[in-house]
Amino acid sequence: ARQRLISAEGGSRFDLGDPGAIESFRQVLRVSLEADSSFRVTTAHLNLGEQLRTGWGLLEAIPVHQRGLELAVQRHIGGSEQFLRFALGDDFFSTGEWDEALGQVDAALASPDSFSYLEGGLMGIRLAIHAARDGGGPAFEAEARRIVEESEPLLDLQAVIPAYNAAQWVFLMTGDMERAVEFAGRIVERAGATRFLLDAWSLTVWLLNRAGQLDRIGALLPDLRRYDMPRPRALIASVDALLIGESDGVEALGRLIDAAEALAGLGANVDASLILADAARIADGLDTTKAAEIRSRARGLMTGMRADVLMEILGLV
Repeated sequence: ARQRLISAEGGSRFDLGDPGAIESFRQVLRVSLEADSSFRVTTAHLNLGEQLRTGWGLLEAIPVHQRGLELAVQRHIGGSEQFLRFALGDDFFSTGEWDEALGQVDAALASPDSFSYLEGGLMGIRLAIHAARDGGGPAFEAEARRIVEESEPLLDLQAVIPAYNAAQWVFLMTGDMERAVEFAGRIVERAGATRFLLDAWSLTVWLLNRAGQLDRIGALLPDLRRYDMPRPRALIASVDALLIGESDGVEALGRLIDAAEALAGLGANVDASLILADAARIADGLDTTKAAEIRSRARGLMTGMRADVLMEILGLV
């Protein structure tokens, strides 16, 4: 009971944007380790890693999730193992280590302990990666629609937003920009100024910016600034920069590069790459040599993705 209370308090504080909330999740992990409760220990690793991913980035989150998975496998905690594999699949998707992400996803889906609740999120990661690498096609679009249709009745943002995120990736890669933008808009509408928007941020921003609808996120920035943590600060800074892009390209370019490098330093290479793609477009009108340097940097961050289709769509090749 004590652990549940501490965790609930930490979740509430995190949602309010309090960076000190992370200590509640660390405390839950310490208490769980002292009690040597296998399920609670693995769940505590899962929850701590999730907060670290959203607030502090992947370099903080991945070791916590990996240790949780090791314990889940050692102690045969099947349910926890699948949730932790899902978390690591999401982690490695965000770092751009997509072969590692697929390895975690495939292992989770192959497990006899697999949960139908997780299937949509797991399949979404797999779909997004293969679409970004190969371009997808009608079968990919049909699968994305299925994941969305099955997630929406759950009325749980932890299922709905990953499904929408997968759909926007797939439809962008198959060339249906209009449908991809539609799902970006649905993410903003359903997530609002919550952590769930931060978790699907960069492609949502890229799409809405291309569609001339960035003000839909701009309207949420005042509330989102409550997340005074390294990753949210850099994500929000990227939109601040895009919003001044037309009036002051030089200033916008500098801010975008700073935000991208901050995110790369946190291991968030997909976030950083998408932001650099926007920076390169601005640089095209200012300094072609700088634009080429930015594209080279973005391609370097994307090496582990092996996503030729994505790089072409982003204008990086």
